[in-house]
Amino acid sequence: MNAGVSNVDIEANYHLTYTYLKEKPGLLDMMPSDMDLSCMYSKPETIRKAIDYILDHYQDIETYLMNCGLSSQYINKLKNKLL
Repeated sequence: MNAGVSNVDIEANYHLTYTYLKEKPGLLDMMPSDMDLSCMYSKPETIRKAIDYILDHYQDIETYLMNCGLSSQYINKLKNKLL
């Protein structure tokens, strides 16, 4: 669980991203012509792999973010905005 949200909920929410992107065709038109648009697909296994990697290497998301240079204060602000 990350910031009180289950991984199942994170995966489901992430998967919805592509659905919303498809509803905005102009957005895809703005992408460079040589860009591989498959990176825009939000497959649940993609976020699952990312979460697994972070948990395997950092034990939790907060530790990962701190290793990226974010302060505890900033991480708490981020949590409050996301929840």
